[in-house]
Amino acid sequence: MNLAVRDVRHHLTRFVLTTVGIGLLLMIVMGMGGIYRGLIAEATLLVDRIGADLWLVQGNTRGPFAEISRVAANLEDRARAVPGVAGARRFVSHTVQREHQGRPLRIVVQGLSWPEDRGRGCRWWPAARWDRPTTK
Repeated sequence: MNLAVRDVRHHLTRFVLTTVGIGLLLMIVMGMGGIYRGLIAEATLLVDRIGADLWLVQGNTRGPFAEISRVAANLEDRARAVPGVAGARRFVSHTVQREHQGRPLRIVVQGLSWPEDRGRGCRWWPAARWDRPTTK
C-alpha cells in the first residue's frame, strides 16, 4: 500500500490523466448503452403498442414493416374463424420516398382498421409521419 501511495505522489500527473481517461471511457460506454436501448425502444414501439400476439404476412417477405405484404382480403375473416382467436384486425404500413423541390421526402403511413367498421367498408385510422431524410 505504501508503494502505491508513493507512486501516486511521485507521478501525480500520470495518475490524474489516467483517472480522467478511464472516466471518459466509462462515460462513452454508458452513452453507447443508452443509445442502444433508445434504438431498441424506438424500433419496437409500434409492435408493443399494437399488442398483437401474431402477425400474418405474405410468405417470403421480411415482415409487415420492412416491405409491403400483400395477402388475400379475406385473411382477416379466416384468422378470426380459428378457434381461440379473440379478434383480428388489418394493419397497413407503407413507406414512400420521392423527390420534392430537389430534396428527398419520405412519407410513412401506418394504420389499423377500426373493429366496429366491420361490414361497413374499409375505414382506416391513419398515422402519417413526414420526414426529410438526409442524403449525406
